[in-house]
Amino acid sequence: MRLSATDIIMPIEDRLALVVVSNYVGTKVLVAQWADSYKTIGQDIVNINVNDIIAVGAIPKVITLSYSSLMDTSITILDEIGNGCNLAAEESDVTVQIGRVSHLPEILSPEFPGKTFNLNGTGVSTCGLNRLILGDQILEGDKIIGFESNGLHCNGYALARKALIKRFSLPNSANAGYELGDIFEPTGEPIETELLKPTFSYFPLLANIFKENIIPHCPKIQYLI
Repeated sequence: MRLSATDIIMPIEDRLALVVVSNYVGTKVLVAQWADSYKTIGQDIVNINVNDIIAVGAIPKVITLSYSSLMDTSITILDEIGNGCNLAAEESDVTVQIGRVSHLPEILSPEFPGKTFNLNGTGVSTCGLNRLILGDQILEGDKIIGFESNGLHCNGYALARKALIKRFSLPNSANAGYELGDIFEPTGEPIETELLKPTFSYFPLLANIFKENIIPHCPKIQYLI
């Protein structure tokens, strides 16, 4: 059995392994609350777990919102998150199961009253033991194929918020001047649109490779760098 910060891989039969991954959206939810826009957060929680599953060689099957906590059970927020989850599920052909949703105003930050929430997701799949990608077959001279990202996904928002958005800026920060609706010059889009771009699911891009076993060993090397 392999245990890491993000996944569990456990043999359950002679030639089959259970793959369980877990990830969360992180402080990107604060940007969603600031912009009062939640659909892409629903896509994020599904797609980050889909991507973690395919990173070990498995085909994603089930994503569950294992735990969601809210300050206020706003139907609008829940609907937008649910619509985003549904859109991502259709895109990657996975089943999304909504787990426990708790109303916990007493332990959540009042930064955005009535809007505060947190999302945690878990992905489950199975994979043939001979198809697992664990990085142990990487050799010197192997080629690296990179895929372009559509944005930050869910990474680095603790820094991005403080570096770009006036409301979250550090004291005496000269660069954090963006307000809601301001145009982010490098892309020409409103700053909230740029920062809330949903995590891109790489499964539709790689589905044929995985299903046809065209490249049986294309290791994710993130943890080896």
